[in-house]
Amino acid sequence: MGKTYSFVDTTALGARVIALLKACLFTKFGMVFMNIDRIVAVRRAGEDVVNVAEMETTLSAILGTVDSVLWLMAHIYFFIWLYRSAANARAMGRAGFSQSPCWSFVNFLIPVWRLVKPFLFMREVLLASTQGAADASGDPTAWRRGRMPGDSGMKLLAWAGVFLVTALASCAAAAALFMGMLSLLKSGMQPQDALGMEMLPSWTLAAVSASGAVASVSQALQAFLAGGYVGMVTAAQKMSRVGAVAAAPAAPEAGEAAASEEGFGWPDEPVR
Repeated sequence: MGKTYSFVDTTALGARVIALLKACLFTKFGMVFMNIDRIVAVRRAGEDVVNVAEMETTLSAILGTVDSVLWLMAHIYFFIWLYRSAANARAMGRAGFSQSPCWSFVNFLIPVWRLVKPFLFMREVLLASTQGAADASGDPTAWRRGRMPGDSGMKLLAWAGVFLVTALASCAAAAALFMGMLSLLKSGMQPQDALGMEMLPSWTLAAVSASGAVASVSQALQAFLAGGYVGMVTAAQKMSRVGAVAAAPAAPEAGEAAASEEGFGWPDEPVR
């Protein structure tokens, strides 16, 4: 027996997610300029980057902390919203999903898998939210044969593209750090002495900063596109709910038998 899902209005939750994503736009562009400033400073210093730690001002440290906290909070609220939206799609009478709502955040945790599956999961939620629950034959999986509204499909694909760019930029930064540490160890430096950023070669610092700038730009684009996605799905589900309420049979007057509507449980009753 499948799990029972009830419809929950995500308007307030979606608005909170969008507000956090908008805040991330400002911090991400701040991180871009901070990384560019570091690249310029490293180029001016040449090979003499022993005092590179002095480039990390109090302002840049605060910006980095605020950016990390906002990005983490935006992800947490987005995962909660995505789970709730996937559950709503089932409560709206749709069937034939490839994954349960719990995969809304699990998909993002698995290496390699996370480059494809989140996109497919989000596509299903969007399609199920914007298509009818069933066709003329009553098939609850008819939504899978529908088409994305407007240019939403291209925007979701663009989100997947910048998500991939972010992952590649992070890998490039990690590779640059590894190669820089390796070069220090090969030069005879002790491991405990090679841990400081100020001891890394200038090319390593420049590569890490460049990767950080690319990652920040792609994350800003992610936030922008994700905000549009959240708004579209939330609005579509709310509109479907209003339509379902309007189409629901009127409450019988005293003494009248209730109208039989077998299987009609949304939005007032949970459905499977």
